[in-house]
Amino acid sequence: MFRYIKKIKKVATNCSLIALVCGVMHTQAEVEAADLIKNDSMNLSLFGQIWLKANKISHSPTSATGQEGLTFDYEESRFGVKGSYQINPNLKSFYVLELGYNDADTSAAAFGQREALVGLEGILGEVAFGRMSSTYKMAGVKIDPFNDTAAGLGKGGPNYGLSDYGGDFFSDTIAYKSPELFYSGLKLNTQLMVDDSNADDHDFNFGLSYETDKLDVWLQYLDINNTVESKTGAVEEALRISAQLKLGQWTFAASNESYSKAKVDYLYFTTSYTKGKCKISASYGDVENDGSGFSLGYFHDLADNFLTYVLHSNVERDQSVSPDRQTSSVGLVLSF
Repeated sequence: MFRYIKKIKKVATNCSLIALVCGVMHTQAEVEAADLIKNDSMNLSLFGQIWLKANKISHSPTSATGQEGLTFDYEESRFGVKGSYQINPNLKSFYVLELGYNDADTSAAAFGQREALVGLEGILGEVAFGRMSSTYKMAGVKIDPFNDTAAGLGKGGPNYGLSDYGGDFFSDTIAYKSPELFYSGLKLNTQLMVDDSNADDHDFNFGLSYETDKLDVWLQYLDINNTVESKTGAVEEALRISAQLKLGQWTFAASNESYSKAKVDYLYFTTSYTKGKCKISASYGDVENDGSGFSLGYFHDLADNFLTYVLHSNVERDQSVSPDRQTSSVGLVLSF
């Protein structure tokens, strides 16, 4: 599979560049031809999330490096501004500027960079430039009910069974997303993450998505050549297929990731049952040559944009150098 993907890599990269150039040229022509734009063509909004988590973490055997006992975390909190400008009925520009709050218990700066991008959206699709997440990463985020909680091995991010490969934000990225192809629900996406150093170790993301009211499917390929951008700290290629099925109050989802060079597979299965403002979620993850784990959580919307949850997570590791981990957590999430 990786062999065939490489053959379209150069073509898709060129498409990203062509889409950006065409989008800019098209925008310039539209602006020059446009009459006076009304003020209501522009919108601006403040958005964000405030996370408060109380976690009880234990390792077996006790870890010399891992965090033990009771912890309070806020580091998934973030805020930003986003907006758009309607250039004409068929074309609009948009932008996002987002910062993340670092845990007060660390010596790091209080705020860190997250997304910072500008783009254009029209009948030919969407093109964006700046700092953003990979679509490979987002194909996992969309199916994970425990994302950014303390389930799994960390205090945030993906649950166990979903990799953190390409989990950081990529700077100097050109991204293109096609419109719906042939009214089928199918869309194409490509990202070129430019390495502006002398090494020219560029990264690349290419994929397809199929999204409907009941079924979503994502196929994503990510090739990282710059270890600075890889949270795994390694140059690697990975292929992910993930899917989500919605049947009334039930949601079923799964993800499979294959690393080309490390020869490691990640498997993740999850299901959720929603009734009113309540949701119960369960997940199972398996990482080849590492271990397996499960999570169980209860989520409740106390009010609009105000979520509370309680969860328990257990990860059993195969390697003697990696202890098992048990986590119980209570959290509040305020979104705006």
